[in-house]
Amino acid sequence: FMDGIASGAGYAIVLLIIAFVRELLGFGSLFGINILGEGWTSWTLMIMPPGAFFMLAIIIWISKNMIDDESEETGGAKAQ
Repeated sequence: FMDGIASGAGYAIVLLIIAFVRELLGFGSLFGINILGEGWTSWTLMIMPPGAFFMLAIIIWISKNMIDDESEETGGAKAQ
């Protein structure tokens, strides 16, 4: 039961992060409040479906680098 809740919560957090970053880069605003200023040029790609795949790839890349950095600190030992 708890495994399902934790998996669902993790998935929801990832979706929210992707949505916030896409909204910020795509329109320059969050919740209708202009964050990046009037001079911000909208990134049309970020508000289209491929923008979500780019954001997902960046999140996976960052998390993979964090895991690799931790394994270097422990001497390369990985738990099985």
